[in-house]
Amino acid sequence: MQDAYAALPPEDRPRAGILAKTFGEAGAINFFGPHLGLPHAISAHNTYWLWGPGAYSGEVMLVIAPPDDPVLTLFDPVELASRIRCDYCLPGLTATSVYVCRGPRRPLPALWPQLKNFV
Repeated sequence: MQDAYAALPPEDRPRAGILAKTFGEAGAINFFGPHLGLPHAISAHNTYWLWGPGAYSGEVMLVIAPPDDPVLTLFDPVELASRIRCDYCLPGLTATSVYVCRGPRRPLPALWPQLKNFV
């Protein structure tokens, strides 16, 4: 994640956000990320969804998700930044990726209700 953020053009970094598929990923980024210079992460998973998208417009988002995740269809273009492999994670979380997503089809606050994922 740190490499993907650092690879963004300098003008994109101040407006870039991180959207994590699960609350666990978002929580880990929010705990460890400030020390690494990463922006605050958001997630639409369980009660993290209640906190909303914050001030992010969605113009530049680093999205942590599996390659077939529907959230990726809400942006155009979408670029693969890196793959994450976790042999010790729960099933379904063992192979995920970081994507640089731009051009949200609608502003992130307008998309937020449809991202809600209470499981």
